[in-house]
Amino acid sequence: VADAAPAGAAPMEEAAAAAPAPAAGQKRAAEDASPEEPAATRPALGAGDRPRELPFGLELLLRLGLPDVAASANDVLGLNTIVADVLALPDPQLSSEDMDTLLRYRVPKLSPEGTCSVGDDLEDTPFDLSCVLPSLPSSPAAVPSSPAAVRLHRLKLIMSRLRALATPDWLGVYRAVPTPAGQGFAGAQPSAERCLVKEAYEGEPSRALFPLTEAFAEGSANSRVGLTGRAVAYEDVGDGGGEAEGYYKCSAKVRSELCVPILDASGAVVGIIDAESWTPGHFSAARTLEIIKVARDLGASPE
Repeated sequence: VADAAPAGAAPMEEAAAAAPAPAAGQKRAAEDASPEEPAATRPALGAGDRPRELPFGLELLLRLGLPDVAASANDVLGLNTIVADVLALPDPQLSSEDMDTLLRYRVPKLSPEGTCSVGDDLEDTPFDLSCVLPSLPSSPAAVPSSPAAVRLHRLKLIMSRLRALATPDWLGVYRAVPTPAGQGFAGAQPSAERCLVKEAYEGEPSRALFPLTEAFAEGSANSRVGLTGRAVAYEDVGDGGGEAEGYYKCSAKVRSELCVPILDASGAVVGIIDAESWTPGHFSAARTLEIIKVARDLGASPE
């Protein structure tokens, strides 16, 4: 679903970065700060500065492990209302062709160890989200108007609008679910009780499922964020000659990545948003805040 950036959305401000970017091959120290960081150690604003009142608050940014972004939040003007705008739209009239696009997507073949895709080779059979959507009606005629179908349509539209605003080259939203029957993991990850399933995305085909295990999380930003609830931001994952610490690089195109959790009202991780760019240092404080705002609003959504 192609869509332009929402009216009234603030342009990205490259100068909004809070701190000097780490050297190539390093990641932002998102996981080192304690969620209950004492006030004395929190990033100080400039003299006389008044923190801008963000809808999710500076405390959330600190909890997510992004104190540098929290420190510059007062410099970023007006965050998006993408989720609220999409939820306010009338329910769509979806066709069977729409449903096929929403429910099924091509996925790459994986390497024997089950981590990365094998070149540009795609599986012959598309991944079908029906295996993780038990709320879909049994009658095919009722599926397009079901709440589950409407939800997928809205997620697709939200990702389209967020991609237009924050301009990553790849963007996807995942939900944490029990691993569906018959969807084991290859190689070193033969089984996992829970996984992240990709529900909507913008960009090239990519894997559908990420196991939520400590072993897989050692090299996967998605799984690590899904387990810890703390954001991961890579300023530069390397140019192919080397990789950032704790990062396995499946695509030579990816140079920077931001992965943030979606938290429900209790603080539990219910999903993630993953964004990738072919440009180093793409995720400035401004872009990071816009993506976190959508993640926060999705977590607060009744859907």
